[in-house]
Amino acid sequence: PQMAADEQLRRKLLPEDWKWCLVRGKDAFGQGTSTDPLSTENTLKKVNSKRHRQTGLGVVTGDASNGLVAVDIDGPLAEEAFKKILGESWPATLTPGTMSWRGRPGRRQLLYQIPPGIRPLLGKFTKEQMVPELKGTDDEVCIRYNGCYSVIPGSRHPDTGKPYEWIDRHNGEPALAPGWLVNFMMESGKAQEVHSFLRFRLAKLDKA
Repeated sequence: PQMAADEQLRRKLLPEDWKWCLVRGKDAFGQGTSTDPLSTENTLKKVNSKRHRQTGLGVVTGDASNGLVAVDIDGPLAEEAFKKILGESWPATLTPGTMSWRGRPGRRQLLYQIPPGIRPLLGKFTKEQMVPELKGTDDEVCIRYNGCYSVIPGSRHPDTGKPYEWIDRHNGEPALAPGWLVNFMMESGKAQEVHSFLRFRLAKLDKA
């Protein structure tokens, strides 16, 4: 459903164990931040008391929300490069197989969950560009994990003034992170000592 972000929390349409921050535009403010997030209960209390200040909510990614990881595909060049890199594993625009939303045309965000057994290996991963060739351009494919957050649908976009909207709610639950994503995070996070032992397992995730 396309409704206000806080209303989705009130109706329990999103996981209650996720952690949150209030946002104005894309910026967190007040107590709830990526390093000091709010529970769902406290978020709703804050929303009620600061209704005229916040423009939406951000879900805190990483360990705070049980391994949430966001893939931000920002722009047509980014989408093209993303598709080229992943080939058959590319999550289709309208049927990505996990939670997905957009703030503007030609941009989208995907949300996945890291399997519990792999989370301890990714504790130092914060964010990383997946396509180095796009650095210095307006386009990017950015993977965000610990110390980050993503503004969710129902929040107002600072440029358009319109709400971020769902592409696929995926029944309110993110899919497990596919092998290509975990593999990238492992390599970027310098977890080389265990990486070789996980290649076969991660390949099976992609085929699942």
